[in-house]
Amino acid sequence: MFVRSYLEFDWPCEAVVTLLLGDDPGRWLVAIVEESARWEGELVSRVGFEAAHRWVGRRDGIAIGPSVPFGGGLLLPVSWRSAELRALFPMVEADLQVAPLGRDLTQLSVNARYEPSPSGPGTGLDRTLLHRVAEAVIGDLLSRVASALRSRLEDRAGT
Repeated sequence: MFVRSYLEFDWPCEAVVTLLLGDDPGRWLVAIVEESARWEGELVSRVGFEAAHRWVGRRDGIAIGPSVPFGGGLLLPVSWRSAELRALFPMVEADLQVAPLGRDLTQLSVNARYEPSPSGPGTGLDRTLLHRVAEAVIGDLLSRVASALRSRLEDRAGT
């Protein structure tokens, strides 16, 4: 299954890339993924899966890959898995992408891929419920990353 979310920044792409890589994404980005993972567990619990509140976004379950520059932008691989609910939430592989749209306009996106569990409740439920949860979680993750970047960009600009 594929999930994509994106937004635009009124900042030059080079500034966003520099900031994304300059503040050790292995530290601050992992914390953001953990926050979205906890929210994922709360969301799933609200839609009827009682065990979901036990989801633990552990640091050893989150990986930030090496960045890949391309076309004036950047791709940063991110992956995570559920510690407790593997039957519902398998490994998610995503790319955080920063791409220029113009001189002072940048697109920030998250493109995520996951396979529903071949057995258990994940397969049948994914088409009706869990894919919507995945879309919400990817949107939440993008929003959190964008907020952190905006805050850092504004601090640097002195506004």
